[in-house]
Parts: sequence; C-alpha cells; structure tokens
Amino acid sequence: MYISIHFDEERLKTFNQRMEAVENFERPDRVPCILIVCTRYLLERVAGGYTLDYFSSARKMANYQILFAKWRSEHIFDDTVVSSVNLFVDFENVSESGGLGCEIQWMNGIPPRAKPFIKTPEDVDKWEVPDWESGEGLWGKKLKYYWDMVEYARSITITINGKRTHPNVSYPGGLNLAPFTLAVDMVGMDRLLSWLFKCPDVVHRLLSRITEEEIRWEKYCRSLTDLKPNGIGISDDTAIVLSPRLFKEFCVPYLNKIYEVFPGMRGLHMCGNFSHQIDIYVEDLKITHLIGFGYQVEPALIGEKMGGRVVVSGNVDPKIILQGPPSRIMETAKYVIENLAPYSGFILQDGANICPGTPVENMRAMFMAAEKYGKYEHLGTSQVV
Repeated sequence: MYISIHFDEERLKTFNQRMEAVENFERPDRVPCILIVCTRYLLERVAGGYTLDYFSSARKMANYQILFAKWRSEHIFDDTVVSSVNLFVDFENVSESGGLGCEIQWMNGIPPRAKPFIKTPEDVDKWEVPDWESGEGLWGKKLKYYWDMVEYARSITITINGKRTHPNVSYPGGLNLAPFTLAVDMVGMDRLLSWLFKCPDVVHRLLSRITEEEIRWEKYCRSLTDLKPNGIGISDDTAIVLSPRLFKEFCVPYLNKIYEVFPGMRGLHMCGNFSHQIDIYVEDLKITHLIGFGYQVEPALIGEKMGGRVVVSGNVDPKIILQGPPSRIMETAKYVIENLAPYSGFILQDGANICPGTPVENMRAMFMAAEKYGKYEHLGTSQVV
C-alpha cells in the first residue's frame, strides 16, 4: 500500500501552541477545536459501512487505518493535523472485556459487544483470567496483532510532505474502560446493581481483581515501548447511574489505584448526565482532564466546578452535529464556548463521538464556531473558585 499526505507545517505549529496554552490554563489566540472521529464513522466513509473485515487481521486493520488517515487529512477540517500515520491495535470498546474473559459478539454493521458470563456471586471466585501472555483471550490476540502490525509497518512506505517514511505503531495498552464499567460487561447491569446491596463484599472482590488485572496488563504493554505515556485516561460511562455514595464506594478506590500506579495525567471520560458526581471527580479523584464529556451536562456547571483547574473538552451534542443545519451547530458551540472558554483549559469538542452519517460540512461548522466565537481577545474571564 502506498499513500501520500500533505500537511501545512505552520498550521501544525499553531495547533501545538494552542494545545500547550490549554494545558497550562493560558489563553491562546482562540479556542482549539478537536473532533472525536472514531472507527465506526471512518469505516462508513472508507469501506461503505461497519465491516468485520477491519478486525480480520493486523494487516487489514493497518491498511484501513492508513486509509482513515488519508481520508481524514483530506476531508476533516478541525485543528488536528495529520502529520504522521499512527497505527494501533483496535478492538473498539471490548478490548478489556474480551481480555478478561467475556465472549465477544461480532456482527457486521455494529461495533462488537461483550456478553456477561458471571451469573452468580460464586462465579466471581471461580473466574479465571485468560492467559494472555500465552495468546489466550482478546488481550492475547491484541499482543499478536501488535507484533504483526509492527512487522508489517516496516514494509509500508508512505509519503508525508514529500518525505518517505513508515507508519508508527502505538503500544497495545492504554486502558479504556474503568473497573466498574468492566464489571457491568462481565456481570450485566441489572445483576451487578442488585449485588451492590445484596453482596457488596463480592462486588469489591470483583472490582479489586479487575483493577489488579488491568494494571498488570498495562504495565506489561508499557514494557514493550521506550515511549512511556504520561498518566492515563479511563472511561467509566456506566457509573453515572450510581449515587454519589455508591460512586465513592465502588468506583473511587479503584480509579485512584490505577491513577496512582500510572502517575501524570488523570483523565476521565464520562458520557450522560453526571452532574451529581462532579464534586467527587474534583475532590476525590483529583482528575486533571475531563475528556469528551457528555452533552447532557450543563456547561456552566462544569465551569463552576472545574474551570481553571481541569482541562475540559466535549459537551456539544453529536446529534445536533449530525442533524444540523450548520447555523444550529454554531449556536450550540457558541453557548458552550461562552460558558467554558473564559476559564481557559478548554477544547471545543463533541460530547462524545461524531455519529456515522454526519455530513462533513456539519463538522466544519464546529471549526467555524471556534474561529468566529472562540477568539480570546473577545472573551471575558471567569473567576476560578
């Protein structure tokens, strides 16, 4: 496979300057705009739909991702710049679930899904994690794909701004799902929620074991690369159903354990309405980044609780970006900008994931909103509490 990509080096320099300012809670020239354009969207554009062919081999996965990079560089205009082709082993949101023993349901047309397999409290103590070091489970498959992808990347030549090079291959770790959300995949939501009250000790044993296994996996994956990630980002979407008391008991200790083992960025992604838990994120988890947060949360509340202390991105409703028109998208983005940008440390983003079928011009409206309404010379400041 051969592709050629061109990017504006000055635009990349400006983007890097904006992101550095965001990380330091300084005021760049304007708010940066970064869209979350994931596999499900890109497969539709490149392959005509969500196809299992993407997962069939490391080589196939790499070829699709190279096409993704080419397509994104030519069609998506936000602040990101495709200056290299970065390959990674991608089993969507079931990597950890499949690594820990869930059977995965693979179907054309929709992303893979994990099937619960722990049916009784007694099953928790009988649970055996697949021996991924010997190639078992989805983590074992991920390791095989990683080494296959590394070897394949050496044989691929791409051209970036006229220079011939090879794709980069990211290490196979990078945790996605938090222990509680993984427990939902393994047990089932209704059953797990009932166990929180009927047998909380069993749930704690399960969460503790999941946490240990995730840490063991991530440590191993980081041992494969000299480029060590700074901290870690975790998604705990399903935990929004928990009251503050239950979230503190069944999520905070295990999230903090992971953050402590991998110091640096303490990133958290939460979709849905998590308004009742915000104080816990700041005070108990001490997160540094709220990533692609859900559109259901009032941005003024995020500003009040996190402004100037947590780097935040997200909140623009993906359905509005899907449906348009561009004027409505820009007005929605403007509202989010006005509520969050004055604190600095803000990235304009969907909350979360661009929906398949979203017109390119609708995504462009997000960028236009950043340019029109996100200039810091026109924005006020907000007092950090």
